[in-house]
Amino acid sequence: MLRELKSVQFVFENCEEFEISAEYVETLAFSRINSFVRYYNMGSAGLFDGKIAGKMQILLKPEANFIYRDTLNDAVSDEERCTTFQRILKWRDITAIALEYDNGDTDTYYTDYDEGANEGKLGAENVHQRAGTQEDGTLWLKIGRG
Repeated sequence: MLRELKSVQFVFENCEEFEISAEYVETLAFSRINSFVRYYNMGSAGLFDGKIAGKMQILLKPEANFIYRDTLNDAVSDEERCTTFQRILKWRDITAIALEYDNGDTDTYYTDYDEGANEGKLGAENVHQRAGTQEDGTLWLKIGRG
């Protein structure tokens, strides 16, 4: 069954997130996808399964660049808030991309997050995340090796 993409959610290392409507996504390509299952026992035991996309390429239209409310820091004034593009460009810390569909399904793809020489340090950025803007205001984002 074909599902219509409704939105794309960006999830960051500090648990911050924002959502972009699919109408503002120009290109979305994931490759080298691997599944994983992880057992955890932190207070309650359980299984976590997911997918890692070894390479992600995303183009967002200029209309996707809006001021967003950081749910972790509501005390910040509107003047201090940044736009979605500024957030992506300033920090290289996207941990996952969640695709939400019109039927309510969600597929989450984790990034190939590599902290490089800062391995294990709080707030370490992903050395494999690159982003920029084109002359027309479109944001390009590449995450992964190669």
